[in-house]
Order: sequence, then C-alpha cells, then structure tokens
Amino acid sequence: MSPKLARATFARALLAGGAILAISACGKDKSITGTSTGTLQVTAASTGQDIDADGYTVSVDNGSTQAIDASATITINDLAAGSHTVTLGGLASNCTADKNPQTVTVEAGATAKVTFNVTCTATAAGSIHVTTTSSGEHLDPNGYSVAVDGGQAKVIGGSDTTTIAGVSAGSHTITLSGVASNCSVTQAPTSVDVTANATAQVTFTVTCGARTLAFESDAAGNSDIYTIKEDGSGLKQITTDTTFEGFADYSPDGAKIAFTRFQGNNLDVWVMNADGSNQVRLTTDAAEDGVSSWSPDGTKIAFASTRGGNAQIWVMNADGSNQTQLTHMTEPGTGTDTAGVLDSLALATGPAWSPDGNMVAFQSRQSGQYNIWVINADGSNLKQLSNGTDDEVLAWSPDGKTIVYQSRQSSGHYALFTMNADGSNPTALTSDASADYEGARFSPDGKTLALYSNKTGHFQVFTMDLATKNITQVNSDSADEGRPTWRP
Repeated sequence: MSPKLARATFARALLAGGAILAISACGKDKSITGTSTGTLQVTAASTGQDIDADGYTVSVDNGSTQAIDASATITINDLAAGSHTVTLGGLASNCTADKNPQTVTVEAGATAKVTFNVTCTATAAGSIHVTTTSSGEHLDPNGYSVAVDGGQAKVIGGSDTTTIAGVSAGSHTITLSGVASNCSVTQAPTSVDVTANATAQVTFTVTCGARTLAFESDAAGNSDIYTIKEDGSGLKQITTDTTFEGFADYSPDGAKIAFTRFQGNNLDVWVMNADGSNQVRLTTDAAEDGVSSWSPDGTKIAFASTRGGNAQIWVMNADGSNQTQLTHMTEPGTGTDTAGVLDSLALATGPAWSPDGNMVAFQSRQSGQYNIWVINADGSNLKQLSNGTDDEVLAWSPDGKTIVYQSRQSSGHYALFTMNADGSNPTALTSDASADYEGARFSPDGKTLALYSNKTGHFQVFTMDLATKNITQVNSDSADEGRPTWRP
C-alpha cells in the first residue's frame, strides 16, 4: 500500500472510530455519567376519631426514621434509584394504615409519591370516681376543684362525689385544688390507673383547723406585719423594716400579701409571699401610694394615690404595670386636698373589690364627711352608699350581699355597722360607747369578723361570731395591733 493510501485509510478509520465513540456516548446509561438518585414524597392522611396527636414515623428500607404529622407530607431527597420499601410506624393502637408497608420505585432525577391512608377509631375509655371527705373546724365554704392531668377542673364539694368520664386507659394524675389555707389534704395529687370500660376510685381526705390572720403590730418598736392563728397560736413576724409596714391584704389564693410600706421617705405598695419572703415594690411614683386591695381573680390591685394632687383610687395589674386612675372625686369645699393616703382627710382611699370583681367600694369625703361610695371597675356609675358620720374602712361579705364598715358615733367612738350592698338597711353590730371597734373583715365563710378594738385599754385584734355577736381576743400583749385580714 502506498504511503498516500495508507494515510487515507487511517483517516477513514479514525473518523469511523470517532463516530462510534460519539454514538456510544449518546446512548450511555445515566447511572454511569449522570444523576443516580431521586426524591420520595410521603403523605399521611388520617381520618376518624381520637387521631394520634403525636403523629407517626416514616422509614425507608428499615433505615432511620423521620417524623410526620398525622395529616402531612414530607420529602426524602437523594434516594437511590430503584425499588424501596416505605413503612409508616408509631401508630396508636386505635389507628391502622392501609397497605403498610408499601413498595415504590424511585427513578433517577424524578419524584416518586406514596400515600398512607390512616383510619382511627374512638379509644376505649374509663372513668374516675372522686370522693372528698372534709372534717375539722372552719371547713372550706367554696368546696374544691378536681382535675385530671392538669386539664379542665371540675367543682366538687367539701364532702362530695363526682365522676369524670371519658378518661383514656392508662395512668393519670388527679389533683385537688382550691383548698383553704387552714385545710390540709391527704393524697394530693395522686396517681390512678384507669382501665377501659371500668371506673377507678380516688378519695381525698381534707382536715381543716384554725384560720390565719395577718395584722399590724408595733411589738418590735414600729409597725410591722405579723401572722397568727385565730386561736392565738403560731404568732410570727413577717416584715422587719424599721419604718411603717401595714394594710396587709392577701391575694385570693392566699399565696401573696400586698401591703403598704414607708421607705426612703416615700409610701408605696409592695407585694410579698405569704411567709414574708420575696418582697417586691410595685409603685415607684414620688407621690404617696398605699392601702391596696386585690381583685377577686388576683390579676389587679386597687390602691390609693396622691399622684393627681389629691388622694384618689387607682388600679394596676398585679405585677405593678398599667397604673390607671379610677376615681375623680372632687373636693367638697374650695382648694385642693393634698392629704396623704393614710390621713383622715384623704379625698378617696380604702378600696375594696366586690366579690364578683365588677365594682370597687371605697371611702370618700366628697359629700363633706367620710361616707362609703362604690364605682364600677371601668370607672362608671359612681354612687354614694352611706350617709352616716365618718363612715369608713369597709369590707364586702363573701357573697357580695353585705358591706361591713365603721361609723363614728355621738360618743366620739367608732362602732361597726353592716348594710346591704345597695346601701340600704344599715344595722349596728357593736353598741359599746366607751371603746372603738374598727377595721372589720369577713372570714372566708362569711360567719366571722376579724376586727381591732381598744376595749382592753389599747388596740388589740379580736374576732366576732356574727351569729352570737360574741367577741374573742386573738392575741394578748402590750403592743398596739390593728387592721387584721384573713388568709383565704
């Protein structure tokens, strides 16, 4: 072969080989030179009753699991092309999935889809029969609340039974709450095992004793707050500041005390735990703030303040925020009343919330002398209730039907009176013309008053049985005591 022919033959062979390579490359499998994975989209569609709240799990080829909600879709990326087994796990015993597991083919560069249809049926449930047995003295007048696993509470009487139905099978925690501070509970909370279609039994035994009072005393040389049992036992000093502390008022749950303190040459509202710990200042205005009262739901505190130029009633949240003026009482004469909130000339002070939280009663001298007034909690419908001589220091009965207050008599001493919540039917409770009876507060059951009187020669704390009008001294010492209040 001539050299020229040889070169031509080589060229033709080279071109032919190139064409073959080109054709081979175009038809080559993607698994060798392109993408080799795809995507899997898994959907769970749940219907029925008592659907599993925790959702389910998804695994591919029995590998690691991924969470999926009861009705949701998840995407699994970079799954090797080919056939795979997809399993839905974590189903509750009352739920079933059709076609589980399922086989699906994943193509490279594409998305495969699989759906699990889950049907749930109502779970078999049981019930819990709760019994309360209360004994002792001064039983809780409002009964208690019982709840399962911290859920919605159900009211139960002091010695009562109730059944909580529709409780799922398994172990549950039963809690009794709303127990008065003078009562103790056996087995609270308690655990109980519930069996489907059966009733579990739980019994709470409640024992009640003497109730607690907070009051002011100068036994330590200045006004401090003390607590004591109504039978005179358990006296304890819970504030120790070297200036004035008083006007204690328990929160509705009995866990905290709002009080008035004079510190740093300023009078303010403070709050502390019922044992005197964790004392926190709520008002910081340069004016005088004090004489506070909790709302029945424990979310707000009413108090008196001179920050507007004269003493008015204000309201704030229980943490001290959103301080808002409630009353706008006017001076009966000319000029401006600049008396402090503890002064007898203060224009409006001594707030007391009605038990339903809709009104605030207080004392005001807008009419020329102190009388009892009431105003809606939104500041509307101001009304004068009493027309005596220096009617002061009021408190509502627990049922909201009666108000107790003190009124100055012709002897110059204060006597205790009650009246209906609309101001009608004022009735004297004390008739001793030689002593003062002041600062009365209803007990939680409405059957007893706590008060203070100088009938022994100096002011001491007493209780009065409203049925018999018998008065009993709580504590006997040489200190002056006053302004008692009951712990709920």
